Amino acid sequence: MSTHIERLFGLSPNAFAKIHWGRCLVGEAARADALAGWMQRECFDGFNRAFHWRDSPRLLRAAGVPVTPEQAEPLAANGLAIQGEVLDPATCRMGSAIKGELGLTGTLTTFGLVAPQGAAIECDFAAAHRILVQTEGRGHWRLHPGEVETNVELGPGGCVYLPPGAGCSITASIGATVAGIAFTPARMNVIVELLMGRDFSEGADWRCVPAAGRRSAHATHLHAGFERMRETMAACDPEGPVFQLMLAELVADLGPIRNAYAASLAGPVGALDPGDRLYVTPYLPVRGVEWTGEDGEPAFSLFAGAREISDSGPGAGLLATIVRLREFTAGDSVTWLGEGYGWDAAGPYRENLMEQGLLVCGN
Repeated sequence: MSTHIERLFGLSPNAFAKIHWGRCLVGEAARADALAGWMQRECFDGFNRAFHWRDSPRLLRAAGVPVTPEQAEPLAANGLAIQGEVLDPATCRMGSAIKGELGLTGTLTTFGLVAPQGAAIECDFAAAHRILVQTEGRGHWRLHPGEVETNVELGPGGCVYLPPGAGCSITASIGATVAGIAFTPARMNVIVELLMGRDFSEGADWRCVPAAGRRSAHATHLHAGFERMRETMAACDPEGPVFQLMLAELVADLGPIRNAYAASLAGPVGALDPGDRLYVTPYLPVRGVEWTGEDGEPAFSLFAGAREISDSGPGAGLLATIVRLREFTAGDSVTWLGEGYGWDAAGPYRENLMEQGLLVCGN
């Protein structure tokens, strides 16, 4: 099965990351299957949902001026271009898939642009890596990653990758709708903070710097803390399980708003039959890591959004198989816990994973 990056740009995720990451790239005959049917109506619905979502930054503009979703459609009908964050299943699904394919850490933003015929619009989110897909209409795209400017005419299926700082303006020759995905990779200090957070979470002594008291109290505490940090960093293996767990956590996390939205798309949890088909959610870049517990028993941690699900023993094998297969019948999962476990014993595992939004049922 081809990846989203292959369908958009004709390159494997590996080739895209090695050759084009950080450089503008245009795909003129893309197959954006995930966005089939994503037109102006879907874009406006996405504007409305994102604007009213809890803790939303409410990024919606007409010709650069903040507007509400109720104002956006009449303004577009009068010829003004609209741009803003969107929340909808199609862009969430494609964004989370690409984040997983490229192993991108950090947050994700999904947005849309609507440009009536003759209208021009400058793409926002210039501080992020962006992938834009034109889903309908035609537009003249002017890309300016630096001093050299590139001009290209794109129709439905045309797509563009823009690195941070690269400018992009679109002038619609026929009313154009564009879906955008912006990635803000985590900085190195976030990885260090996660690493130290795991290490310093043990023991009450490290939860805060002590009260001032004697001046030497602070210095003594910090000396001990810095020594522990040096030991932790010296022992850190980028290919070891601790680092892999942190990387999986950062890749799986879409950011609070999109994590919450993806979780809202999970179907209801009901009684299952052995023939029911179960799928790993397509709305989160689910990542799994095998490791060994302190007792020497195999363990498995699975990350989906901001949620971590870990188990050891038979449960670890079940989690690992789910992540590897991605889809299966409910009856098949009975054997993954090992000998002695039947349908009723495996049931709580399946139901718990559905309640947490990892598995969805699709008959």
